[in-house]
Amino acid sequence: MLVRLTENIMRYYFDIQSERLNSVDHEGCELADDQQMRRETARLLAQIAFDELPYAQYPALSARVRDAEGRTVYCAVLRLEGARLQ
Repeated sequence: MLVRLTENIMRYYFDIQSERLNSVDHEGCELADDQQMRRETARLLAQIAFDELPYAQYPALSARVRDAEGRTVYCAVLRLEGARLQ
């Protein structure tokens, strides 16, 4: 039996914001389901956080994920909290 994977593929757009960054995704990426979309959101936030958050006064990143019709389907926030211990 042949299963067509493309029937369930959806295009998602990942807009990222921080105090220094405001990125609107115009290309998007195709993913099979919501679980993959959430994983991709976490991967993107972690990747960007490595470069952005250590230098931020308010270390937080947010992602707004849109579907192909432009509707927001998922939001996520990643915050870095830390304190120097003596």
